[in-house]
Amino acid sequence: MPIHWGTKGFSLNVDVKGTHVAVYFGYPPHSVYKQSIYTALQGRGGISAKTSVPETVVRVLLSQAESTGLFRRAGRELKCPVDRAFSEDETALLISWCEKVDAAIREHGLKE
Repeated sequence: MPIHWGTKGFSLNVDVKGTHVAVYFGYPPHSVYKQSIYTALQGRGGISAKTSVPETVVRVLLSQAESTGLFRRAGRELKCPVDRAFSEDETALLISWCEKVDAAIREHGLKE
């Protein structure tokens, strides 16, 4: 999954035929968002904006992220504070969720 480094943080992306779709954005400790990960499911060049993933599937992905216990609501997206070391199980949950997002994007493709 490609990572794009920006002036405020980074994004983890899915590459679909050369088009990168953000899965989440990561921010450093001194940013306005503090050290955290924000999902990119409903805005800012993410899944809803760039793909044909149905809203029902986006809601399932949001629910699955929340069920990890790592994310909490932050407006239309979810926030995962990175204020401690994650356990191996938590890291595996985060990676598994990213893989589910990747699979949904690949299944439904880009918007025409």
